[in-house]
Amino acid sequence: MKKKLLFSFVFVLALIMQSFAQKTVSGTVRDDKGEAVVGATVFVKGNTKLGSVTDADGKFVINEVPDGAVLVIQALDYKTKEVPVGNQSVLSITVEPDVIQAIEVVSTGYGEVESRSFTGSAGKVDNTKIENVPIQSFDQILQGRTPGALIQSSTGMPGSRATVLIRGIGSVNSSTDPLYIVDGIPVDPAFFGTLNPNDFESVNVLKDGPAVAIYGSRGANGVIVVTTKKGIKDRNIFSYNFQYGIATPDYDRFLPTLNSLEKIQVENEVGFGYSYDRNGLGKPSDAELEVLRNTFTDWRKVLFRNAKTVQHEVTASGGSDKLRYYGSLNYYEQQGTVVNTDFKRYAGRLNLDYLGDNFSFSFKNTVSFTTRNFTDENNTAISSPLNAVYWSNPFETVYDPTHISGYNVLNTSPSNQPNALEEQMLNKDKTDDIKAFTTIRLEYQLPWVKGLSVRTNWGVDLNARENEFLDHPYRIVYLPRELGGISTSQRKGAFSRSSRRRIAYNGTTSLNYIRDFGDHNLRLSLFQEVVGRELRTFGFTGFGLQNVLLLNEAGITPGSAAPNDPANNYIPTVTGLKTVNGLFSVFLDGSYTFRKRYSLSANIRRDGTSKLLKENRFINTFSVGANWQVSEEDFLKNSKTISSLRVRASYATTANQELISGRGTIADDFPAFGLYSQGVYADGLAFIQSNVPVPDLKWERRLKANFGVDFGLFEDRIRGSLNLYNDVTKDLFFPRQLSRTSGFTSLLVNVGELRNRGIEFEVNTDVLRIDDFTWSVGGNITYNENKVLKVLPDQDEIVGGIDIIKVGYPLYTLYLVKYAGVNPANGDGLFYDKNGNITPWIDPNARHFFKPRFPTIFGGFNSDFKYKNFSLSAFFTYATGHQMYNNERTNIDNPGYLQDGFSREVLRRWQEPGDVTDWPRFQSADGRLTAFQYTEEGAATTRYLEDIGYIRLRNVTLSYNMPKKWYEKAKLKDVRLFFIGQNLLTFTRWRGTDPERGNGVANGAIYPALRQYTFGANIMF
Repeated sequence: MKKKLLFSFVFVLALIMQSFAQKTVSGTVRDDKGEAVVGATVFVKGNTKLGSVTDADGKFVINEVPDGAVLVIQALDYKTKEVPVGNQSVLSITVEPDVIQAIEVVSTGYGEVESRSFTGSAGKVDNTKIENVPIQSFDQILQGRTPGALIQSSTGMPGSRATVLIRGIGSVNSSTDPLYIVDGIPVDPAFFGTLNPNDFESVNVLKDGPAVAIYGSRGANGVIVVTTKKGIKDRNIFSYNFQYGIATPDYDRFLPTLNSLEKIQVENEVGFGYSYDRNGLGKPSDAELEVLRNTFTDWRKVLFRNAKTVQHEVTASGGSDKLRYYGSLNYYEQQGTVVNTDFKRYAGRLNLDYLGDNFSFSFKNTVSFTTRNFTDENNTAISSPLNAVYWSNPFETVYDPTHISGYNVLNTSPSNQPNALEEQMLNKDKTDDIKAFTTIRLEYQLPWVKGLSVRTNWGVDLNARENEFLDHPYRIVYLPRELGGISTSQRKGAFSRSSRRRIAYNGTTSLNYIRDFGDHNLRLSLFQEVVGRELRTFGFTGFGLQNVLLLNEAGITPGSAAPNDPANNYIPTVTGLKTVNGLFSVFLDGSYTFRKRYSLSANIRRDGTSKLLKENRFINTFSVGANWQVSEEDFLKNSKTISSLRVRASYATTANQELISGRGTIADDFPAFGLYSQGVYADGLAFIQSNVPVPDLKWERRLKANFGVDFGLFEDRIRGSLNLYNDVTKDLFFPRQLSRTSGFTSLLVNVGELRNRGIEFEVNTDVLRIDDFTWSVGGNITYNENKVLKVLPDQDEIVGGIDIIKVGYPLYTLYLVKYAGVNPANGDGLFYDKNGNITPWIDPNARHFFKPRFPTIFGGFNSDFKYKNFSLSAFFTYATGHQMYNNERTNIDNPGYLQDGFSREVLRRWQEPGDVTDWPRFQSADGRLTAFQYTEEGAATTRYLEDIGYIRLRNVTLSYNMPKKWYEKAKLKDVRLFFIGQNLLTFTRWRGTDPERGNGVANGAIYPALRQYTFGANIMF
């Protein structure tokens, strides 16, 4: 019995001692600069289940750590470290950078190049600047982030992409879009909204030199290379991200228009308009005028609204030595601030990477579905609801419960201005997109030759789009006059459905040799590439929607070819086409580095395209570059001021493979060929020539030269780069006029020449590092000088309506007669003649050159603060040096449209001798007042010419990483809360709705940029 008691006592004592031998260990992981290392894995050696991941402050906690344990710390870009715990319970651990891991690389799409040996010019935007920004198209997120890339959005409509120009406009009649590469495969920028930007690891903007010349005929406008995320060894992470935001219209940016009392006053003073004589139908009674005076509709608040944005996303990533994975599921919904406009995306991605001893394999796939409802924009059509914000009269009401449509039919205007809300709510313009994008890469290291490998990378990009359009039968153009309509069309509504399927494939196979020989590093790659695209479209439009319950295919009235049959108006239209094009290429790329200081690179490529005739089908492009790592020289190696200094120079030739655009899909694919289409001639079918053959048509060529300096000062607390570039485009496509007897107006020829020359500067600075507080600032600026060098052989200029293409001047320079104001004595508009004298007459030969329509100076700047768990960043973008003709103002200043909504500026008009103003006297419809020559004083003069430069607070982000003790019981690894403000402030002298006009035009129907407030959370499991 005593032995049993003794044994029990010893056993219990052993358990107690064992429990005391386990303890909780906490600590902080920092780098050699004292900054917290976030996301490091800390675990007990021999037992990976006992571990933790450092939070935003580099802190970790591990429970039940046995006595005598050794902790292992692993972090990306840092050397693995082992730390004995001993008798400590709180550790302060410093890890050293892994130089081999941490070397910054530039992704070129065909591979990765160490930045220290890179001879070209490229900008890099990492995922921290891309993730969680509440914009569905990633090209807009890049705005202002890298010098040389002018990125502007012409619209705030959900689902729309931006206009991207890299180092200026390089063509007049060809595409100016850069080439977009995702995981080594080109993608169609028209489908950017289908991609989830949160899946991107980094974006490299390639601007010149070997980086773009390696793409040959596709690299003329620059290349944007996207690398998607992949798993990290021993870091298995599951996360959930959530966002909810509200976008609000900026009503203060709208042009002011007359209210009801002011409108009635002006109409009666001028003697024209509905309140004066019902537009010629007789003067309203006093009672009717009183109703008009007491009615006021703010059409801005009828058509615009507060709109929500919602995003849910789950991701999983991780891996082992051999296999790594990344997957995501994303739902994104964004309402537009215009009613009945929105965008939704459902996207999924799976990335797998296998890393063997001699063999590696990569599979990357994304599938997405998007749906989008939008409205007509960027025009001056009365049917565009966005124009009705200004053009609808303030004394008109929105709804009429007695009308068949439920809306008030606006018949107070001879222009038959429709009800904006009725147009927007009854009509439909919807697009659905399906995208499947897959890449597979195989690489094998040949064991019998060290450094020799073979790689093949294949990808397929499938885009299927369906558009549905409804022209509602209740529109006034279809309703009879007894229902308030105008019956200008007998077709009684229309329904259209069209589809577009584009399949593109890209296959690249290469033999690569990479070796280090002591102080020498050699890289050689021989490539063969094939690119193919097939496009199929089909569409129909049917008419005669007699039943409002069947506003689709089922409601279409069958057409009839009988001449006297009413159904003759209902004959449907059918369209469709199929076109293919291809590119075959071989190229050689190589680089040599000596002592990690001196680098040389070169490549040569030969492309053959199906778009040109065989005489000009092939083109050769090449590049050469040099790089000197000056800071590695003995005379700078120990400098306390200059921590890094690199000098680069390169020269490259490229071409534009995306030939003339906008002439129709078939003509775009075969611009040099004689093309024929089917038509009707003499009541019978016939083949009609649709494109004149141009056997001499060849590629547009672009020659690129660059000199750059990259520097770091004071242990890289100040980092920056400077680039000087000169790009010349030769053999520009220009239309040469033909005799009308040929049946064609022009023939496409290679004759023009254009130059873009500029300076790019970028700097980032760590201003303060004090304990838990850091403050960093950065910015970039680009100056681009565009100049036309050659136009046509027999002329040096092409004059447009308000701009000009002229040798010696920037492309699209505004070309107008100077407006001199108003004569106080009689109210006449005054102008400058060609001798500088002021005259009441306009001399068309007195036009002057003004600024171009596109910015010459642009960039972005930021300021970032971090204190303990809080971080705050503000990011601004700007553009200046350009002007624009403000058609928004002319649309509501035109005296001929006084019967519609009108500008409040008319209250400043000249009315009697002695009035000092810049608004000339008015003209009534019957000419009783002195003539106001609108088309001359408005459209051809500087009266509506304005500077359109701006500074915009693009993004403000405030985030808070919750302390781990708040959520550790929930077994969470990290919780981050954040607020993002988009487009909160805009500083500009532009008097229109939005100064950011990517297309360089401000016609009308402007959809302003979204001003958005977003709250969200990132939760890591």
